[in-house]
Amino acid sequence: MASALRISIGQHTDKGRKEINQDFHGALVPEGRLLETKGIAAVVADGISTSPDSREAAETAVKSFLSDYFATPDGWSVKQSGDKVLSAANAWLYGRTRSGDGRYDHDRGFVSTFTALILKGCTAHVLHVGDARVYRLTGGALSQLTRDHCVRLEDGASMLERALGIAPTLKIDYCAVPFQKGDVFLLATDEMAGHLARQTPDVLQKLLNEFAQAEDLDQLARQAIARAVIEGANDNLTVQILRVDALPETAEEDLETLAGQLPVPVDLQPGQVIDGWRLLELVHVSGRSQLFKAQDPETGELVAFKVPAASAAADGSFLQSFLMEEWVARRLDNRHLMRTSQGKDSGRPARTRLYTTFQWVEGQSLTRWMEQNSEPDMAVVFGLVSDIAKGLQAMHRHQMVHQDLRPDNVMITPEGRAVLIDFGSTHVLGSLRQAAGLPGGVHGQGVATHQYMAPEGFFGVPADPSFDIYSLGVIAYQMLTGKLPYGADMARAASPAAQLRVAYRPASENGGRVPVWADAALRKAVHADPSRRYKEPSELVADLSRPNPTLPGIRPTAIAARDPVRFWQLVSLCLAVIIIALLYRLSAS
Repeated sequence: MASALRISIGQHTDKGRKEINQDFHGALVPEGRLLETKGIAAVVADGISTSPDSREAAETAVKSFLSDYFATPDGWSVKQSGDKVLSAANAWLYGRTRSGDGRYDHDRGFVSTFTALILKGCTAHVLHVGDARVYRLTGGALSQLTRDHCVRLEDGASMLERALGIAPTLKIDYCAVPFQKGDVFLLATDEMAGHLARQTPDVLQKLLNEFAQAEDLDQLARQAIARAVIEGANDNLTVQILRVDALPETAEEDLETLAGQLPVPVDLQPGQVIDGWRLLELVHVSGRSQLFKAQDPETGELVAFKVPAASAAADGSFLQSFLMEEWVARRLDNRHLMRTSQGKDSGRPARTRLYTTFQWVEGQSLTRWMEQNSEPDMAVVFGLVSDIAKGLQAMHRHQMVHQDLRPDNVMITPEGRAVLIDFGSTHVLGSLRQAAGLPGGVHGQGVATHQYMAPEGFFGVPADPSFDIYSLGVIAYQMLTGKLPYGADMARAASPAAQLRVAYRPASENGGRVPVWADAALRKAVHADPSRRYKEPSELVADLSRPNPTLPGIRPTAIAARDPVRFWQLVSLCLAVIIIALLYRLSAS
């Protein structure tokens, strides 16, 4: 079960030495699906001190954001949702400004700074306009995630150059950074931020340690503001403290951030140790990645340790797809599917470089297995096909299409169990990326070789479960015959119409090993028209196991063969009826 993001939060605001408090703040920690799709939001706003309407502007900005952001579609990214909601709020505030005194006086009107921090998955998103600030405390070091949108004047005063309600259009600063358990985020309006900036290193470090360790963050926020007032702060003050207590599993939309933040390891050699994994041997090399067999020296766990090739280090799209493979595997739990390693749950340090780890599957590829078993027993073939179908069925229940099913991506364990590996081309149906109109993660990256890919895939048709059923049918055909159902002809077809004209090569004609009824099942599975294929992998397995008289080319078995007792009962009944009829006629005459 995936863990959920958990935080501790403390917040406080004070008018300081001012007559009224024109700051406003708020936070919302949702439950259930909203926590996953929208995250946790903390917001601060500071109305300009020269306007009597600025308190209302700040309050409107915060309340409207916390209401409207969580009502945006699930498929929208944080940035897209924030842009839409804040643009609407800005338009409303600007309209109020233009209809009041602010139309003639720039120091009046419905004007407010605005800064929001969204913690979603394992990524912190910042939406910012104005001079409030967001700080991050991680590893004992404090960094500022925002910049002030203000201009310093000759007399030492400052003037906002960007804020809500100033102009008809709004330019929002946005950034996203990954975070870890124990990280602390601070949101502070300008006066509180200035107070923090004026602290000596020793005093600031002591305060930061309190933020990281205090049990009552609300009390700590009150104390920090009270200290600022005592030390001369003369404006409204607001501070929010968010401490990360527990992390969820990596979310799909975090992959872009991770791909941009983590460096790609280069020149790896057996014997090296990466984040506690000792590389044992280089197993496979391709133009896009390297695969090592690695081990956790403490637990003895063996893993497949996969790193991008150096040539792909600058390809952001590929790196996201690379990470997506592990994201997919974490959501699947089936003995016929590759699984991620257990290291994440065993206190392993945070990942410092870009790689993925999966449980090591001992055995050989199906390609190698077929080379060693040119005429396998039918029952063995059906058993392996059933294993693969069970793995596909589990993926399809999670709205995932493997999309690269071929013999090289099926492992046969020593006990004869089939395990699907390599989720690098998996397409997630209805994913957040797909719903938002963004690139579909791994979709389209390294899809199956042409011999195993569903024909419609050649012409850009989006993947669905029928893709995998076609590939499974080709694999089953090849295991039984050593050949392919269409040879290379299907890959050469120049249009969907031409694909429908490619002739299927009956498996039952290859030495007579494949029964006609099994051949009919294979023909249906690999049909060029996806609407005429099986809807579920299990349906193919069922029809390979026993004759299905509804399939084309399969004549119904005679009742005498299916149920001889019932056949002779019917014959006897017919004879009895005939005898009775004859007796009746004789007696009538």
